[in-house]
Amino acid sequence: MLSTMLKKAAAMSRTLEKNLEDKNNELEQKTQQLDRLNETLDSKEQMIDLLQREQSRKAEIALNVIADQLRSEYQEFRTALDLPMDVDLGENMRLQLKKLFTILERNGVKFD
Repeated sequence: MLSTMLKKAAAMSRTLEKNLEDKNNELEQKTQQLDRLNETLDSKEQMIDLLQREQSRKAEIALNVIADQLRSEYQEFRTALDLPMDVDLGENMRLQLKKLFTILERNGVKFD
């Protein structure tokens, strides 16, 4: 009877060892899969960061282009601030505003 119990215990021990080995293998596979997913995530995060920096750079360039195009209009406006308002100055301001909106529309700003 003791030998039967020992045989059963040994068989159970082998089964538990096999189950443990299977679980360790499964854990190793899951760990490797997780590592690959983390590498993919890191790569995608780097790509997103690069794209965001590129987008910011493009937006900055676009704003600088608009600023350059509006600079002379702004200087004329600043000069006219101290002048007394009359019909000619009002007409000039209207033309200046029209030019300003034309520049903005040409650069993608939509008003309608």
